[in-house]
Amino acid sequence: MDHQLPKDALGPEAVTALKARILKARPRILAFTSLNGGRKVMGPKAVAGEQPHLIGETQVFILPSPSPLAANHWDIKPWRDLAKAVNALD
Repeated sequence: MDHQLPKDALGPEAVTALKARILKARPRILAFTSLNGGRKVMGPKAVAGEQPHLIGETQVFILPSPSPLAANHWDIKPWRDLAKAVNALD
């Protein structure tokens, strides 16, 4: 859970290192199950769903947390959109 991470766990250096790893691994799709984590990487105004910008060639989704503690923010649509994108891979 986000609140259990050290405050610098998602700092600028960690984000830069994560982006470098994504660029090296080149996954076709990447999904964050943390709005906070997704915003650290994709920008502070990012919302749940498919992101308008890629990381290299990687399509990025930010999904509502599956944690019961986040039930008040739950929305199935981003999860279904991710499933469609995965099923569309050749």
